[in-house]
Amino acid sequence: MLSKDYLEKFLQPYRLVVDDATFLRYGQNYVYSCQRAGKKCIIRISKDRHRSKAEVEAELSWVLFMVERGIKACAPIPAENGDLCTTFEFAGETYLVTCFEHAPGHEIARHDVAEHFYEQLGRFLGRMHAEAASFNFRQISLARPNWHDSRLLQKDFTEKQECLTEKFRASVADLIQQLSNIPKTDNAHGLIHGDISFGNIFIHEGELWLIDFDNCEHGYFLQDLGIVLW
Repeated sequence: MLSKDYLEKFLQPYRLVVDDATFLRYGQNYVYSCQRAGKKCIIRISKDRHRSKAEVEAELSWVLFMVERGIKACAPIPAENGDLCTTFEFAGETYLVTCFEHAPGHEIARHDVAEHFYEQLGRFLGRMHAEAASFNFRQISLARPNWHDSRLLQKDFTEKQECLTEKFRASVADLIQQLSNIPKTDNAHGLIHGDISFGNIFIHEGELWLIDFDNCEHGYFLQDLGIVLW
């Protein structure tokens, strides 16, 4: 968890009160829930990691694009000055702070998972990918990584080099090369969520909501489906 002094500074631009903040988890980010105008919201705080401010702003631009087209995703909430992402420097470390609406309903539970759920999720992802295919990347700058430049295949892979055999490293390099040769057509390649796990899916009044686009990247739409199968 972050110190109360730090958290108070991070919440101030969004007119949020530290005493209303509840720590939820720490994985790639510090995540808190908070109260804003009587409604729940989410505060995400990134610390000196693989995301730049430009990458975060690109993520938020895409989320807004989808929300405007009726995709059930949680819109970012701007700070008082209108910024969707605020930056802080403390003790030589950079913190990127974003605020989101809270998804309605509840997180997907085991009793929610049945054949009809996967059909519903497939339709949801199909619509999201169709919107991604129609997105004009030239008009809105989206500084998101390509799938083969992701942290998992670059930084994490490098840090674990000593634990990996030469044969395994070569097989991964070969797989990346093979997949990179697949044609990048508009109806097959574009922005993907990159982390379709049950923890990132909510259900409300029979409708699915998708949250946490922090891992979104340029990739093949089939990757999102592959993660669901995995």
